Amino acid sequence: MRNPPVPAYLFLKAILKDWWGWMSCAAFTFLGIWAAAAGKSGAWVLWASFVLGVAFFFVATYRAWVREHEIVVALMETPNVTISVHGIFSHVAVGRRLLVIVPDVSIANHSHGLGVALTVDLWMLRSGGMQCWCAGACQAL
Repeated sequence: MRNPPVPAYLFLKAILKDWWGWMSCAAFTFLGIWAAAAGKSGAWVLWASFVLGVAFFFVATYRAWVREHEIVVALMETPNVTISVHGIFSHVAVGRRLLVIVPDVSIANHSHGLGVALTVDLWMLRSGGMQCWCAGACQAL
């Protein structure tokens, strides 16, 4: 089984994809034409190209952050989850414990365009915590 990519690798990949486009734009051509017309030295053109490349790196970094931030904001929107309980609740005493049995529970998540449903046939709740015996299934809506 393959290991998932390291987040730093994914971030650098997103930056380099955008930075490559900025580095191959016409800004360097215009810089060269302007430097030739203004009579600038080769060292000046080298440093100006370096500064322009660093500026484009920051632009690419910001754009990669904005793309990821938009994804996070979309995931943090108000969830759209429906919970349906079909059946009759029952209370069962086992010794000194009181159990609540909730049959046939369906939880559907419509948030973020996912459309996933989880169906659980039986939940058993007790006062000290939750015990869950379920023949569950997860399915697309």
